[in-house]
Amino acid sequence: MFKTKRDVDRHVEQLEAKIHSESERNLKALTVAKLYYDVREFETSKRYVLRFLEVRENSPSAHKLLGKILEELKMRENAIAAYKKAYELDNSQKDLVPKVCELLFATPQENLDKSKARYELKSCLCAMCRVLLKSKCRR
Repeated sequence: MFKTKRDVDRHVEQLEAKIHSESERNLKALTVAKLYYDVREFETSKRYVLRFLEVRENSPSAHKLLGKILEELKMRENAIAAYKKAYELDNSQKDLVPKVCELLFATPQENLDKSKARYELKSCLCAMCRVLLKSKCRR
């Protein structure tokens, strides 16, 4: 859709000119965050998704997008937390379990709290096993 930050900026400016209430502006923030994410403007995208989460804190899609943004910004632990929150809110997002495991394995050893990492990995693997068992039982 939009190829550059400038294109998104123009579109957002036009969009916000039409919106008169702060609550409506905050609700549109997730859509804007996705546009900025698509043009790789992660800091701007993060600001908008956080604005959206102020009014809809239980949105799994917003937490998932926040996880993707934080992952791009190399903030692995925060990304893991965002993905976990998204999964807690909607456990049908099966792609999040391996994503969290991948990020746990990718975290440098010196940055890991060993006991916390063991617990995270154990719960992650248990969740992955539950997902696999459920999908096999349906077949």
